[in-house]
Amino acid sequence: MDSAKEGPVLVMVGSLFVAAIALGLRARWSLGAVVRADDALLVMTAALFSLSLTVRGSESMALFLAERCQWLALLIISVWLVVMVAHSTERIQRFQQVLVLMMIPLQGVRWAHAEGAMAELRVPRALVREAADALIPGGLVVVGMAEPNWLLVNLPAELAIRYDGVLVPGPHLRTQAFGAFVPSRLRYRLWELTNDPGALAAHWRSRQLPRVDHVVILGNDTALRDKWLSQWAPVLDTSYRKVFDNGYAVVWSAIDTG
Repeated sequence: MDSAKEGPVLVMVGSLFVAAIALGLRARWSLGAVVRADDALLVMTAALFSLSLTVRGSESMALFLAERCQWLALLIISVWLVVMVAHSTERIQRFQQVLVLMMIPLQGVRWAHAEGAMAELRVPRALVREAADALIPGGLVVVGMAEPNWLLVNLPAELAIRYDGVLVPGPHLRTQAFGAFVPSRLRYRLWELTNDPGALAAHWRSRQLPRVDHVVILGNDTALRDKWLSQWAPVLDTSYRKVFDNGYAVVWSAIDTG
């Protein structure tokens, strides 16, 4: 998404939301120091927001834990605000209604921006689906990513959906996806193939199993593509032939597999 377009809208939505929370806190203050059941919502909000600031490891980033904690925190604080409306004065209730009415068109603008950004992703996804038709079924495919857009990191899934075989994704998805049903030695070999660009050539020369039947590079970022090709070129030039190239997805097939 374009942060330059979305940034001002987010600031306005955030400001209105903070104002709504301030009105809710004023309503809560008027109820006195007695502990209420709805105070648990505030505690849960604070806990989730604090947790979102601490879960910053590679695994949590892959699972978007911080973002999910923040989303839940916003949801819970919104429920708390609804509860506080019933305990607010008529004047504060009118202010809260105005804030909500102001947020609705701003959210509409955000959705329009998001729809425009997502529409641009249709083209690369269609190009990847074209590449799937060039793969020989029943083989092992290793994928290298040359796409810097994080919204497209799941492009190998487009291949996997259409391909009848085993597809090893790029290093951004790691090998936890293989799960416990894959033997540990094979799991390590697949991890090596997708996390070490030089491992493909070494793997082919050693003739270890499993044999890689296809090599695919997705994306048209020149620097990222050159990174993969610089490591894979020795084996691609001698043991593979290019069978498909639509400018975004390139497919090589092992020579002895036809």
